[in-house]
Amino acid sequence: MDELVEHALDAANQSKAHAFLDSQSVFWVDWNDDTQAVVDAFSIACGMAVTLTDGPADHIGTLRALSRATADRFQVRLALVSVGRDALAFVVLPLQQWQQLDDDIGDALGQVVWALDDDWDPFEALDDLAVLEPYFELLDENPGRYGECLARALSDPDSVPSGRSSDESDEVMPW
Repeated sequence: MDELVEHALDAANQSKAHAFLDSQSVFWVDWNDDTQAVVDAFSIACGMAVTLTDGPADHIGTLRALSRATADRFQVRLALVSVGRDALAFVVLPLQQWQQLDDDIGDALGQVVWALDDDWDPFEALDDLAVLEPYFELLDENPGRYGECLARALSDPDSVPSGRSSDESDEVMPW
């Protein structure tokens, strides 16, 4: 996937981020989507019909079930550039392609996509202004470093200095 490689190698370039998000392997999951909508979007992105026999009630459960159902062929990862939007974007690629990308540009790839695991629910964790505000503050200082900024905001959001809540913002401007 050329768009993903270009985005990973120059993540601060917003035109490359938009081209990546518009690529065929990316699908969006809105906070209000039902389980079938998530399954349908995943199926379109991976280019094959996928069905689930058990119907998880939440988004992350559905994505994990889809990942398990296609684990020998596909892997889905969160597109970090979508964090903070009304919906989250996910990338589904053949497993061999992910392995090749990890080998070729692993560090850069980790800045723009994260694999899903059983320990973290992006829909829950990223629906919290206490995490999102520090994340965006860090991104302002480090454009394109989505992975590092999100990891820091998730692990210790209070450690991020915020320009919005500084003492200077309360002072009257002398004019």
